[in-house]
Amino acid sequence: MSKLEGNTPGALILAAGSASRMGSPKALLPYAGGTLLSHVYGLASQIVRPESLWLVLGNYFTEMSAYCQARDYRWIFNPQHAEGMGTGIACGLRHLLDQNPNLSAIMILLADQPQISPAHLQCLLRMQIEKKVPVVCTGYGGIRGVPAVFSPSRFPELLALRGDQGARDLIGREIRTSDNTLILEDAIVDIDTPADYARLLGQPESEDNS
Repeated sequence: MSKLEGNTPGALILAAGSASRMGSPKALLPYAGGTLLSHVYGLASQIVRPESLWLVLGNYFTEMSAYCQARDYRWIFNPQHAEGMGTGIACGLRHLLDQNPNLSAIMILLADQPQISPAHLQCLLRMQIEKKVPVVCTGYGGIRGVPAVFSPSRFPELLALRGDQGARDLIGREIRTSDNTLILEDAIVDIDTPADYARLLGQPESEDNS
């Protein structure tokens, strides 16, 4: 799938979580011949240029950074990761803007939403460009969230995020109608627990995977 011509969007994949309910770095769980992280990274790399695609790391830094380095993934470390997701968004966007201050938009993704698709990401970017709106997002399970795309007009608010304040609050303030929401019910399948992972793989929830 070709990248959008004439635009220079960036993308951040948030992979700094503590995975407290999983007990191990969930981004590195095996999936589709690789890992959850490699799968989502591969999807995003079809949409944005490699130099504009960065991972935000925090918890499990040793394992995560070694994995990324071995695959030439671009990554940054969020030293405030223990304070929450908002700090990761701010840290990642600040780094991206240092690399390219003329970004046309920023896409924010999670490393544990494996059932998104390149077509969905491309559609989000096209919606933001064609509608000329500050934010477009994904709708699932009755909520609005990421993957989402933000225009430069909202960069100051993203850079000001602190603590556990993620992008969802900003999305909620900005999006008043469904016109700027792309429904994808499968996006609700994020992987927080061993049972979530078993369902993703089509295994019975009661199965002992030890």
